[in-house]
Amino acid sequence: VETSMGWFWVSIWCTQYQLKIYVEVLLFAFGAIFSGILLGHAIAVLTTLVCIPGSVATSLYWQRRLQRHALTREITKFRRQLRRRQPLRHCRKGPGRAVTLGQLEELFEFFRSFIQLRDAYYLNRNILLPLTSRDKVSYAELVGPSLVQYFVSHYWGTSFQHFLGSLEKHAKSSTR
Repeated sequence: VETSMGWFWVSIWCTQYQLKIYVEVLLFAFGAIFSGILLGHAIAVLTTLVCIPGSVATSLYWQRRLQRHALTREITKFRRQLRRRQPLRHCRKGPGRAVTLGQLEELFEFFRSFIQLRDAYYLNRNILLPLTSRDKVSYAELVGPSLVQYFVSHYWGTSFQHFLGSLEKHAKSSTR
């Protein structure tokens, strides 16, 4: 079961949307049968003809609505905010493709309610990849690449907030 993207995902033969459609169709079919028993065959057929398309329409509505949950909306908003500030700057891999501490802080502050104490694995899968995949760029290219001053290697399993705190302490100590 996966819930990190803000929805409930069951890794079995059906997705959340198909499961919802199947449940609704079964409920409407049960309602049609029940109304057929009480009110007659013609009402059961009419109920079935109306309810199954209604069930599919309802499921499609919820599918669309769930796709636009809060994290997806915030990713879109952040991408637009970055694009208004500056266009994408493609660059070659290497020392000219770095991000600044300020850019990491901005990312954390914008997505703080989603990141909380989560690690870089969460950040990469749920925020960075959706943020950069549309344009097929690195995060550095999206926010504006800088020339590297310090190369930092770190364990992705550490809380991103704690990692950022370490970078801030290093920045303070290296400016003295």
